[in-house]
Amino acid sequence: MAMPTPQGPHRALFPGAFALVVVCFLFTFLEFRRDGNQVGEVTGMSLVLGEAPDAAGLMGVPGGPGKGQDAVAEQERQPREQRSGGDAVEQARRFLEQQQAQTPVQELPEPVDATPPNVWAILTLLCAVGGIVLFFIGMRQELAVWIALGTVGAILLFLLQHDVRAMVAVQDDLGETIGKGAFTVVPGIGFWGALVGFCAAVAMAVMRVMATGKGRSFGKEPVEPDKPIGKTPEQKVAGPVVPTSPGGGPPIGEAPTPSRQVPPGPSLRPGPTVPVPDPPSPPPKPPPLPPPPVMAHSTPSMRQQAEPSSSHVPPENRSTKPPPPPPTPPLTPRNMENQDQPHQVPPAPPSNAVNVFTGFARPFFNLIDSGTLYRKPFKIFYTVLAVLNLLSILGILGVMFKGGVGPIITGLFTIFALWVGFQLWWDRKEKVGSFVTPGSEFVALPVFSHLFQTIGEWSGAFVAIVGVGASLGSLLSGSSAPSFGYGSGLLGMVMGGMGIGGLIASPIIGFLILIVSRAIAEQIRALVAVANNTKAIERNTKR
Repeated sequence: MAMPTPQGPHRALFPGAFALVVVCFLFTFLEFRRDGNQVGEVTGMSLVLGEAPDAAGLMGVPGGPGKGQDAVAEQERQPREQRSGGDAVEQARRFLEQQQAQTPVQELPEPVDATPPNVWAILTLLCAVGGIVLFFIGMRQELAVWIALGTVGAILLFLLQHDVRAMVAVQDDLGETIGKGAFTVVPGIGFWGALVGFCAAVAMAVMRVMATGKGRSFGKEPVEPDKPIGKTPEQKVAGPVVPTSPGGGPPIGEAPTPSRQVPPGPSLRPGPTVPVPDPPSPPPKPPPLPPPPVMAHSTPSMRQQAEPSSSHVPPENRSTKPPPPPPTPPLTPRNMENQDQPHQVPPAPPSNAVNVFTGFARPFFNLIDSGTLYRKPFKIFYTVLAVLNLLSILGILGVMFKGGVGPIITGLFTIFALWVGFQLWWDRKEKVGSFVTPGSEFVALPVFSHLFQTIGEWSGAFVAIVGVGASLGSLLSGSSAPSFGYGSGLLGMVMGGMGIGGLIASPIIGFLILIVSRAIAEQIRALVAVANNTKAIERNTKR
Protein backbone atom coordinates (compact mmCIF):
# COMPACT_ATOMS: atom_id res chain seq x y z
CA MET A 1 0.00 0.00 0.00
CA ALA A 2 1.40 3.40 -0.99
CA MET A 3 2.15 5.82 1.80
CA PRO A 4 0.24 9.14 1.66
CA THR A 5 2.28 12.16 0.68
CA PRO A 6 2.70 14.97 3.23
CA GLN A 7 -0.16 17.46 2.97
CA GLY A 8 0.81 20.22 5.40
CA PRO A 9 0.05 20.57 9.12
CA HIS A 10 -1.93 17.84 10.82
CA ARG A 11 -5.66 18.36 11.09
CA ALA A 12 -5.66 18.01 14.88
CA LEU A 13 -3.61 21.22 15.23
CA PHE A 14 -6.48 23.42 14.06
CA PRO A 15 -8.84 22.88 17.02
CA GLY A 16 -5.83 23.37 19.28
CA ALA A 17 -5.24 26.84 17.85
CA PHE A 18 -8.87 27.84 18.33
CA ALA A 19 -8.92 26.28 21.82
CA LEU A 20 -5.97 28.53 22.71
CA VAL A 21 -8.15 31.53 21.86
CA VAL A 22 -10.94 30.31 24.14
CA VAL A 23 -8.50 29.75 27.03
CA CYS A 24 -7.04 33.25 26.58
CA PHE A 25 -10.48 34.72 27.27
CA LEU A 26 -9.94 33.71 30.92
CA PHE A 27 -6.84 35.92 31.22
CA THR A 28 -6.35 39.68 31.16
CA PHE A 29 -7.52 41.02 27.83
CA LEU A 30 -7.11 44.76 28.39
CA GLU A 31 -5.22 46.82 30.97
CA PHE A 32 -6.07 50.38 32.07
CA ARG A 33 -3.07 52.56 32.86
CA ARG A 34 -2.47 56.07 34.13
CA ASP A 35 1.00 57.57 33.76
CA GLY A 36 2.42 54.10 33.19
CA ASN A 37 0.80 52.63 36.32
CA GLN A 38 -1.86 49.95 36.02
CA VAL A 39 -5.10 51.01 37.67
CA GLY A 40 -7.39 48.29 36.31
CA GLU A 41 -7.75 45.26 34.08
CA VAL A 42 -10.50 43.25 32.45
CA THR A 43 -10.61 39.68 31.14
CA GLY A 44 -12.14 38.46 27.92
CA MET A 45 -14.98 36.67 29.72
CA SER A 46 -15.80 39.88 31.60
CA LEU A 47 -16.25 41.61 28.26
CA VAL A 48 -18.45 38.77 27.03
CA LEU A 49 -20.62 38.69 30.17
CA GLY A 50 -20.85 42.48 30.54
CA GLU A 51 -18.69 42.89 33.65
CA ALA A 52 -16.32 45.43 32.13
CA PRO A 53 -15.92 48.47 34.45
CA ASP A 54 -17.07 51.83 33.20
CA ALA A 55 -14.93 54.96 33.27
CA ALA A 56 -16.09 55.97 36.78
CA GLY A 57 -15.37 52.54 38.18
CA LEU A 58 -11.78 52.46 36.98
CA MET A 59 -10.71 54.04 40.27
CA GLY A 60 -11.99 51.10 42.24
CA VAL A 61 -11.38 48.07 40.07
CA PRO A 62 -9.72 45.09 41.71
CA GLY A 63 -5.97 45.04 41.30
CA GLY A 64 -5.52 48.78 41.65
CA PRO A 65 -7.54 50.09 44.64
CA GLY A 66 -7.11 53.78 45.29
CA LYS A 67 -4.73 54.41 42.42
CA GLY A 68 -7.33 56.20 40.35
CA GLN A 69 -8.33 58.41 43.29
CA ASP A 70 -4.73 59.37 43.91
CA ALA A 71 -4.43 60.29 40.23
CA VAL A 72 -7.49 62.56 40.47
CA ALA A 73 -6.19 64.25 43.61
CA GLU A 74 -2.81 64.79 41.99
CA GLN A 75 -4.40 66.43 38.94
CA GLU A 76 -6.50 68.74 41.15
CA ARG A 77 -3.53 69.72 43.33
CA GLN A 78 -1.11 70.67 40.54
CA PRO A 79 -2.95 73.80 39.28
CA ARG A 80 -3.30 75.13 42.85
CA GLU A 81 0.39 74.64 43.57
CA GLN A 82 1.22 76.58 40.43
CA ARG A 83 -0.99 79.48 41.55
CA SER A 84 0.32 79.54 45.14
CA GLY A 85 2.60 82.45 45.88
CA GLY A 86 4.23 83.93 48.94
CA ASP A 87 1.20 85.06 50.87
CA ALA A 88 0.31 83.31 54.10
CA VAL A 89 -3.24 82.43 53.07
CA GLU A 90 -2.16 80.34 50.12
CA GLN A 91 0.60 78.71 52.14
CA ALA A 92 -1.87 77.81 54.89
CA ARG A 93 -4.30 76.39 52.35
CA ARG A 94 -1.56 74.30 50.83
CA PHE A 95 -0.52 73.07 54.30
CA LEU A 96 -4.08 71.98 55.08
CA GLU A 97 -4.36 70.15 51.77
CA GLN A 98 -1.13 68.31 52.45
CA GLN A 99 -2.45 67.26 55.84
CA GLN A 100 -5.65 66.00 54.24
CA ALA A 101 -3.69 64.13 51.61
CA GLN A 102 -1.82 62.19 54.29
CA THR A 103 -5.05 60.74 55.63
CA PRO A 104 -5.78 57.23 54.34
CA VAL A 105 -8.12 57.08 51.36
CA GLN A 106 -10.99 54.68 51.69
CA GLU A 107 -11.48 52.21 48.89
CA LEU A 108 -14.57 52.50 46.76
CA PRO A 109 -16.94 49.55 46.60
CA GLU A 110 -16.91 47.15 43.72
CA PRO A 111 -18.43 48.64 40.55
CA VAL A 112 -21.92 47.66 39.59
CA ASP A 113 -22.32 45.63 36.42
CA ALA A 114 -23.85 48.47 34.46
CA THR A 115 -21.96 47.89 31.22
CA PRO A 116 -23.74 45.65 28.67
CA PRO A 117 -21.91 42.71 27.05
CA ASN A 118 -19.49 43.73 24.32
CA VAL A 119 -20.67 42.64 20.89
CA TRP A 120 -17.14 42.36 19.46
CA ALA A 121 -16.05 40.11 22.33
CA ILE A 122 -19.05 37.82 21.79
CA LEU A 123 -18.39 37.54 18.04
CA THR A 124 -14.69 36.85 18.66
CA LEU A 125 -15.52 34.03 21.06
CA LEU A 126 -18.03 32.59 18.58
CA CYS A 127 -15.34 32.49 15.87
CA ALA A 128 -13.07 30.48 18.17
CA VAL A 129 -15.84 28.08 19.20
CA GLY A 130 -16.89 27.68 15.55
CA GLY A 131 -13.38 26.62 14.59
CA ILE A 132 -13.46 23.87 17.23
CA VAL A 133 -16.94 22.66 16.25
CA LEU A 134 -15.93 22.50 12.59
CA PHE A 135 -13.24 19.95 13.48
CA PHE A 136 -15.87 17.49 14.73
CA ILE A 137 -18.45 18.18 12.03
CA GLY A 138 -16.11 18.08 9.04
CA MET A 139 -16.94 19.53 5.66
CA ARG A 140 -15.39 19.59 2.23
CA GLN A 141 -14.38 23.25 2.29
CA GLU A 142 -13.27 23.37 5.92
CA LEU A 143 -9.90 24.91 5.04
CA ALA A 144 -11.56 27.98 3.56
CA VAL A 145 -13.87 28.23 6.57
CA TRP A 146 -10.93 28.03 9.00
CA ILE A 147 -9.12 30.78 7.11
CA ALA A 148 -12.24 32.96 7.22
CA LEU A 149 -12.82 32.34 10.95
CA GLY A 150 -9.20 33.11 11.83
CA THR A 151 -9.10 36.29 9.76
CA VAL A 152 -12.44 37.60 11.03
CA GLY A 153 -11.50 36.74 14.62
CA ALA A 154 -8.22 38.68 14.41
CA ILE A 155 -10.02 41.73 12.99
CA LEU A 156 -12.67 41.52 15.72
CA LEU A 157 -9.94 41.64 18.39
CA PHE A 158 -8.76 45.02 17.14
CA LEU A 159 -12.33 46.29 16.89
CA LEU A 160 -12.88 45.14 20.48
CA GLN A 161 -9.87 47.07 21.75
CA HIS A 162 -10.89 50.18 19.82
CA ASP A 163 -14.42 50.00 21.21
CA VAL A 164 -13.25 49.76 24.83
CA ARG A 165 -10.83 52.65 24.33
CA ALA A 166 -13.62 54.76 22.85
CA MET A 167 -15.89 53.83 25.76
CA VAL A 168 -13.33 55.08 28.28
CA ALA A 169 -12.80 58.32 26.34
CA VAL A 170 -16.50 59.11 25.84
CA GLN A 171 -17.60 58.73 29.47
CA ASP A 172 -16.71 62.08 31.02
CA ASP A 173 -16.89 61.16 34.73
CA LEU A 174 -13.11 61.20 34.74
CA GLY A 175 -12.64 63.19 31.56
CA GLU A 176 -13.91 66.44 33.06
CA THR A 177 -11.71 66.03 36.11
CA ILE A 178 -8.35 64.88 34.79
CA GLY A 179 -8.86 65.40 31.06
CA LYS A 180 -9.63 63.00 28.26
CA GLY A 181 -6.87 60.60 27.40
CA ALA A 182 -5.63 60.36 30.97
CA PHE A 183 -6.32 56.63 30.97
CA THR A 184 -4.83 54.40 28.27
CA VAL A 185 -6.04 50.96 27.25
CA VAL A 186 -3.22 48.48 26.63
CA PRO A 187 -3.64 44.88 25.37
CA GLY A 188 -2.96 42.22 27.94
CA ILE A 189 -1.56 38.71 27.75
CA GLY A 190 -4.96 37.23 26.90
CA PHE A 191 -5.36 39.58 23.94
CA TRP A 192 -1.96 38.65 22.50
CA GLY A 193 -2.56 34.94 23.07
CA ALA A 194 -5.89 35.07 21.25
CA LEU A 195 -4.29 36.96 18.36
CA VAL A 196 -1.53 34.35 18.11
CA GLY A 197 -4.13 31.55 18.08
CA PHE A 198 -6.11 33.09 15.23
CA CYS A 199 -2.97 33.84 13.20
CA ALA A 200 -1.66 30.30 13.74
CA ALA A 201 -4.93 28.81 12.49
CA VAL A 202 -4.85 30.97 9.36
CA ALA A 203 -1.18 30.20 8.69
CA MET A 204 -1.67 26.44 9.02
CA ALA A 205 -4.73 26.51 6.77
CA VAL A 206 -2.84 28.46 4.11
CA MET A 207 0.05 25.98 4.30
CA ARG A 208 -2.40 23.13 3.90
CA VAL A 209 -4.01 24.78 0.87
CA MET A 210 -0.61 25.30 -0.73
CA ALA A 211 0.30 21.65 -0.11
CA THR A 212 -2.93 20.13 -1.41
CA GLY A 213 -3.88 22.68 -4.01
CA LYS A 214 -7.54 22.66 -2.94
CA GLY A 215 -9.59 23.50 0.13
CA ARG A 216 -11.04 20.02 0.51
CA SER A 217 -11.54 18.05 3.69
CA PHE A 218 -8.54 16.51 5.42
CA GLY A 219 -10.12 13.18 6.21
CA LYS A 220 -11.00 12.34 2.63
CA GLU A 221 -8.18 11.45 0.32
CA PRO A 222 -8.71 12.28 -3.34
CA VAL A 223 -10.05 9.32 -5.30
CA GLU A 224 -8.37 8.80 -8.63
CA PRO A 225 -10.71 8.18 -11.58
CA ASP A 226 -10.85 4.74 -13.13
CA LYS A 227 -8.12 4.37 -15.71
CA PRO A 228 -8.78 2.51 -18.97
CA ILE A 229 -7.18 -0.88 -19.23
CA GLY A 230 -4.08 -0.45 -21.31
CA LYS A 231 -2.14 -2.92 -23.40
CA THR A 232 0.62 -4.98 -21.98
CA PRO A 233 4.14 -4.56 -23.38
CA GLU A 234 3.77 -7.88 -25.22
CA GLN A 235 0.57 -6.68 -26.89
CA LYS A 236 2.18 -3.39 -27.88
CA VAL A 237 5.05 -5.26 -29.57
CA ALA A 238 2.94 -7.96 -31.21
CA GLY A 239 0.33 -5.53 -32.49
CA PRO A 240 -3.42 -5.45 -32.01
CA VAL A 241 -5.25 -8.65 -31.08
CA VAL A 242 -7.87 -9.54 -33.70
CA PRO A 243 -10.64 -11.99 -32.69
CA THR A 244 -10.99 -15.06 -34.86
CA SER A 245 -13.98 -17.15 -35.66
CA PRO A 246 -14.54 -20.37 -33.71
CA GLY A 247 -14.22 -22.58 -36.78
CA GLY A 248 -10.74 -21.40 -37.66
CA GLY A 249 -11.93 -19.23 -40.55
CA PRO A 250 -10.91 -15.68 -41.34
CA PRO A 251 -10.88 -13.13 -38.52
CA ILE A 252 -14.15 -11.59 -37.51
CA GLY A 253 -14.79 -8.30 -39.26
CA GLU A 254 -12.46 -8.99 -42.23
CA ALA A 255 -13.44 -9.96 -45.75
CA PRO A 256 -12.30 -13.47 -46.85
CA THR A 257 -9.32 -13.62 -49.19
CA PRO A 258 -10.27 -14.71 -52.73
CA SER A 259 -8.78 -18.08 -53.73
CA ARG A 260 -8.54 -20.19 -56.88
CA GLN A 261 -10.41 -23.43 -57.18
CA VAL A 262 -8.19 -26.35 -58.25
CA PRO A 263 -10.02 -28.59 -60.72
CA PRO A 264 -10.46 -32.16 -59.54
CA GLY A 265 -8.01 -34.75 -60.85
CA PRO A 266 -8.75 -38.13 -62.37
CA SER A 267 -9.48 -39.60 -58.97
CA LEU A 268 -12.72 -41.49 -58.48
CA ARG A 269 -13.89 -39.23 -55.65
CA PRO A 270 -13.22 -35.53 -55.80
CA GLY A 271 -11.47 -34.20 -52.74
CA PRO A 272 -12.25 -31.03 -50.84
CA THR A 273 -11.51 -27.69 -52.40
CA VAL A 274 -8.19 -26.39 -51.09
CA PRO A 275 -7.45 -22.68 -51.46
CA VAL A 276 -4.17 -22.09 -53.23
CA PRO A 277 -2.47 -18.70 -52.92
CA ASP A 278 -1.57 -16.78 -56.03
CA PRO A 279 1.94 -17.44 -57.36
CA PRO A 280 4.46 -14.71 -56.64
CA SER A 281 5.07 -12.25 -59.42
CA PRO A 282 8.42 -12.66 -61.18
CA PRO A 283 11.13 -10.14 -60.33
CA PRO A 284 11.54 -7.26 -62.78
CA LYS A 285 13.97 -7.92 -65.59
CA PRO A 286 17.07 -5.73 -65.66
CA PRO A 287 17.66 -3.67 -68.78
CA PRO A 288 19.67 -5.51 -71.45
CA LEU A 289 23.34 -4.83 -71.45
CA PRO A 290 24.71 -2.97 -74.49
CA PRO A 291 26.49 -5.22 -76.97
CA PRO A 292 30.27 -5.06 -76.85
CA PRO A 293 31.88 -2.96 -79.53
CA VAL A 294 32.89 -4.93 -82.59
CA MET A 295 36.36 -4.21 -83.79
CA ALA A 296 36.52 -3.85 -87.52
CA HIS A 297 38.86 -6.17 -89.43
CA SER A 298 39.76 -8.13 -86.35
CA THR A 299 39.93 -11.80 -85.78
CA PRO A 300 38.40 -13.13 -82.58
CA SER A 301 40.76 -14.79 -80.26
CA MET A 302 40.46 -18.32 -79.06
CA ARG A 303 38.96 -17.18 -75.71
CA GLN A 304 36.36 -15.04 -77.39
CA GLN A 305 35.40 -17.91 -79.65
CA ALA A 306 35.10 -20.28 -76.73
CA GLU A 307 32.89 -17.89 -74.68
CA PRO A 308 29.27 -17.81 -75.79
CA SER A 309 27.79 -14.52 -76.81
CA SER A 310 25.73 -12.63 -74.29
CA SER A 311 22.89 -12.47 -76.73
CA HIS A 312 22.61 -16.27 -76.64
CA VAL A 313 22.50 -16.40 -72.82
CA PRO A 314 18.93 -16.94 -71.62
CA PRO A 315 17.46 -14.08 -69.55
CA GLU A 316 17.02 -16.20 -66.45
CA ASN A 317 20.76 -16.99 -66.43
CA ARG A 318 21.89 -13.42 -66.81
CA SER A 319 23.28 -11.58 -63.79
CA THR A 320 20.95 -8.96 -62.23
CA LYS A 321 23.78 -7.23 -60.37
CA PRO A 322 23.80 -3.45 -61.02
CA PRO A 323 26.98 -1.90 -62.31
CA PRO A 324 29.38 -0.63 -59.63
CA PRO A 325 29.20 3.09 -58.78
CA PRO A 326 31.94 5.35 -60.01
CA PRO A 327 34.88 5.72 -57.65
CA THR A 328 34.76 8.62 -55.18
CA PRO A 329 37.69 10.98 -55.40
CA PRO A 330 39.86 11.07 -52.28
CA LEU A 331 39.13 13.77 -49.71
CA THR A 332 41.67 16.50 -49.38
CA PRO A 333 41.97 19.11 -46.61
CA ARG A 334 40.42 21.62 -48.99
CA ASN A 335 37.17 19.77 -49.67
CA MET A 336 36.71 17.95 -46.33
CA GLU A 337 34.93 20.89 -44.62
CA ASN A 338 32.64 21.97 -47.45
CA GLN A 339 31.95 18.63 -49.12
CA ASP A 340 28.15 18.93 -48.50
CA GLN A 341 27.84 22.62 -49.38
CA PRO A 342 27.82 24.21 -52.80
CA HIS A 343 30.61 26.37 -53.84
CA GLN A 344 30.25 29.85 -52.34
CA VAL A 345 31.90 32.98 -53.46
CA PRO A 346 33.73 34.61 -50.52
CA PRO A 347 32.22 37.98 -49.55
CA ALA A 348 34.01 41.10 -50.44
CA PRO A 349 36.01 42.70 -47.64
CA PRO A 350 34.21 45.63 -45.97
CA SER A 351 35.15 49.04 -47.02
CA ASN A 352 37.14 50.98 -44.47
CA ALA A 353 36.67 54.26 -46.19
CA VAL A 354 35.15 56.41 -43.38
CA ASN A 355 35.11 60.15 -43.37
CA VAL A 356 36.89 60.99 -40.13
CA PHE A 357 35.83 64.61 -40.25
CA THR A 358 32.06 64.01 -40.44
CA GLY A 359 31.50 60.38 -39.43
CA PHE A 360 33.51 59.55 -36.31
CA ALA A 361 30.52 60.35 -34.02
CA ARG A 362 28.06 58.28 -36.04
CA PRO A 363 27.93 55.40 -33.47
CA PHE A 364 26.83 57.87 -30.80
CA PHE A 365 24.10 59.21 -33.07
CA ASN A 366 22.92 55.66 -33.72
CA LEU A 367 22.57 55.13 -29.96
CA ILE A 368 20.35 58.20 -29.73
CA ASP A 369 18.18 57.27 -32.72
CA SER A 370 17.69 53.64 -31.67
CA GLY A 371 16.77 54.54 -28.08
CA THR A 372 19.60 52.56 -26.51
CA LEU A 373 20.93 55.75 -24.94
CA TYR A 374 17.67 56.08 -22.97
CA ARG A 375 17.17 52.44 -22.03
CA LYS A 376 20.63 51.70 -20.64
CA PRO A 377 20.74 54.58 -18.11
CA PHE A 378 17.19 53.80 -17.01
CA LYS A 379 18.18 50.22 -16.27
CA ILE A 380 20.99 51.52 -14.08
CA PHE A 381 18.55 53.94 -12.41
CA TYR A 382 16.12 51.10 -11.66
CA THR A 383 18.94 49.06 -10.14
CA VAL A 384 19.95 51.97 -7.89
CA LEU A 385 16.38 52.37 -6.65
CA ALA A 386 16.16 48.65 -5.91
CA VAL A 387 19.35 48.82 -3.84
CA LEU A 388 18.05 51.90 -1.98
CA ASN A 389 14.99 49.92 -0.91
CA LEU A 390 17.25 47.30 0.63
CA LEU A 391 19.40 49.90 2.39
CA SER A 392 16.28 51.56 3.81
CA ILE A 393 15.46 48.32 5.61
CA LEU A 394 18.63 48.76 7.67
CA GLY A 395 17.53 52.25 8.68
CA ILE A 396 14.10 51.00 9.78
CA LEU A 397 15.71 48.28 11.89
CA GLY A 398 17.72 50.95 13.70
CA VAL A 399 14.70 52.97 14.89
CA MET A 400 11.81 50.52 15.17
CA PHE A 401 12.88 49.15 18.57
CA LYS A 402 13.16 52.53 20.31
CA GLY A 403 9.44 52.70 21.18
CA GLY A 404 6.68 50.40 22.23
CA VAL A 405 4.47 48.00 20.34
CA GLY A 406 3.33 50.55 17.75
CA PRO A 407 6.77 51.30 16.25
CA ILE A 408 7.63 47.60 16.11
CA ILE A 409 4.47 46.68 14.17
CA THR A 410 4.82 49.69 11.88
CA GLY A 411 8.47 48.85 11.28
CA LEU A 412 7.69 45.24 10.36
CA PHE A 413 5.11 46.32 7.79
CA THR A 414 7.52 48.95 6.44
CA ILE A 415 10.27 46.36 6.02
CA PHE A 416 7.87 44.12 4.12
CA ALA A 417 6.83 47.03 1.87
CA LEU A 418 10.47 47.90 1.13
CA TRP A 419 11.22 44.27 0.28
CA VAL A 420 8.30 44.24 -2.15
CA GLY A 421 9.59 47.52 -3.60
CA PHE A 422 13.05 46.03 -4.13
CA GLN A 423 11.57 43.12 -6.08
CA LEU A 424 9.40 45.52 -8.12
CA TRP A 425 12.28 47.73 -9.28
CA TRP A 426 14.51 44.70 -9.92
CA ASP A 427 11.85 43.08 -12.09
CA ARG A 428 10.91 46.22 -14.00
CA LYS A 429 14.49 47.04 -15.00
CA GLU A 430 14.40 44.16 -17.49
CA LYS A 431 11.24 45.52 -19.13
CA VAL A 432 12.31 49.09 -19.83
CA GLY A 433 12.55 48.57 -23.58
CA SER A 434 9.61 46.19 -23.97
CA PHE A 435 7.28 48.94 -25.21
CA VAL A 436 9.68 50.42 -27.78
CA THR A 437 8.71 49.36 -31.31
CA PRO A 438 11.71 48.53 -33.56
CA GLY A 439 12.16 51.25 -36.15
CA SER A 440 9.96 53.73 -34.27
CA GLU A 441 10.85 57.40 -34.26
CA PHE A 442 9.42 57.82 -30.74
CA VAL A 443 11.79 56.14 -28.29
CA ALA A 444 11.85 58.44 -25.24
CA LEU A 445 8.12 58.56 -24.44
CA PRO A 446 7.69 54.77 -23.94
CA VAL A 447 10.64 54.71 -21.54
CA PHE A 448 9.25 57.67 -19.59
CA SER A 449 5.78 56.07 -19.41
CA HIS A 450 7.32 52.88 -18.02
CA LEU A 451 9.13 54.89 -15.33
CA PHE A 452 5.93 56.73 -14.40
CA GLN A 453 4.01 53.45 -14.19
CA THR A 454 6.67 51.82 -11.99
CA ILE A 455 6.74 54.79 -9.61
CA GLY A 456 2.96 54.54 -9.27
CA GLU A 457 3.13 50.80 -8.60
CA TRP A 458 5.76 51.30 -5.90
CA SER A 459 3.89 54.18 -4.25
CA GLY A 460 0.55 52.35 -4.27
CA ALA A 461 2.01 49.19 -2.73
CA PHE A 462 3.96 51.19 -0.13
CA VAL A 463 0.94 53.26 0.96
CA ALA A 464 -1.34 50.22 1.18
CA ILE A 465 1.06 48.00 3.17
CA VAL A 466 2.58 50.61 5.48
CA GLY A 467 -0.77 52.33 6.06
CA VAL A 468 -2.32 49.12 7.35
CA GLY A 469 0.71 48.44 9.55
CA ALA A 470 0.79 51.96 10.98
CA SER A 471 -2.94 51.84 11.71
CA LEU A 472 -2.56 48.54 13.55
CA GLY A 473 0.39 49.94 15.47
CA SER A 474 -1.52 53.03 16.53
CA LEU A 475 -4.52 50.94 17.61
CA LEU A 476 -2.39 48.64 19.72
CA SER A 477 -0.24 51.32 21.33
CA GLY A 478 -3.01 53.87 21.85
CA SER A 479 -0.98 56.65 20.22
CA SER A 480 0.21 57.71 16.80
CA ALA A 481 2.82 55.46 15.27
CA PRO A 482 6.19 57.03 14.36
CA SER A 483 6.48 58.49 10.86
CA PHE A 484 10.17 57.44 10.57
CA GLY A 485 11.09 60.86 9.19
CA TYR A 486 8.60 60.94 6.29
CA GLY A 487 7.29 64.40 7.22
CA SER A 488 3.71 65.58 7.45
CA GLY A 489 2.57 64.84 3.89
CA LEU A 490 0.75 61.78 2.58
CA LEU A 491 3.55 59.40 3.55
CA GLY A 492 3.83 61.05 6.96
CA MET A 493 0.10 60.67 7.52
CA VAL A 494 0.28 57.03 6.43
CA MET A 495 3.34 56.29 8.54
CA GLY A 496 1.81 58.10 11.51
CA GLY A 497 -1.29 55.94 11.36
CA MET A 498 -4.91 56.95 10.86
CA GLY A 499 -6.51 54.72 13.47
CA ILE A 500 -9.34 52.40 12.60
CA GLY A 501 -10.00 54.33 9.38
CA GLY A 502 -6.51 53.58 8.11
CA LEU A 503 -7.27 49.86 7.90
CA ILE A 504 -9.82 50.65 5.18
CA ALA A 505 -8.49 53.89 3.70
CA SER A 506 -4.88 52.80 3.14
CA PRO A 507 -5.62 49.94 0.69
CA ILE A 508 -8.11 52.15 -1.17
CA ILE A 509 -5.62 55.01 -1.50
CA GLY A 510 -2.90 52.62 -2.65
CA PHE A 511 -5.18 51.10 -5.27
CA LEU A 512 -6.17 54.53 -6.59
CA ILE A 513 -2.52 55.54 -6.93
CA LEU A 514 -1.80 52.30 -8.77
CA ILE A 515 -4.69 52.57 -11.24
CA VAL A 516 -4.19 56.30 -11.97
CA SER A 517 -0.48 55.90 -12.71
CA ARG A 518 -1.19 52.91 -14.91
CA ALA A 519 -3.88 54.80 -16.84
CA ILE A 520 -1.60 57.78 -17.50
CA ALA A 521 1.23 55.49 -18.65
CA GLU A 522 -1.11 53.65 -21.02
CA GLN A 523 -2.31 56.97 -22.46
CA ILE A 524 1.27 57.91 -23.28
CA ARG A 525 1.93 54.55 -24.94
CA ALA A 526 -1.34 54.78 -26.88
CA LEU A 527 -0.29 58.21 -28.20
CA VAL A 528 3.00 56.75 -29.38
CA ALA A 529 1.23 53.81 -31.06
CA VAL A 530 -1.13 56.15 -32.93
CA ALA A 531 1.80 58.26 -34.11
CA ASN A 532 3.66 55.17 -35.35
CA ASN A 533 0.61 53.88 -37.22
CA THR A 534 0.01 57.28 -38.84
CA LYS A 535 3.61 57.41 -39.96
CA ALA A 536 3.37 53.91 -41.45
CA ILE A 537 0.16 54.80 -43.33
CA GLU A 538 1.78 57.88 -44.86
CA ARG A 539 4.80 55.85 -45.91
CA ASN A 540 2.65 53.18 -47.57
CA THR A 541 0.52 55.81 -49.33
CA LYS A 542 3.56 57.41 -50.93
CA ARG A 543 4.57 54.06 -52.38
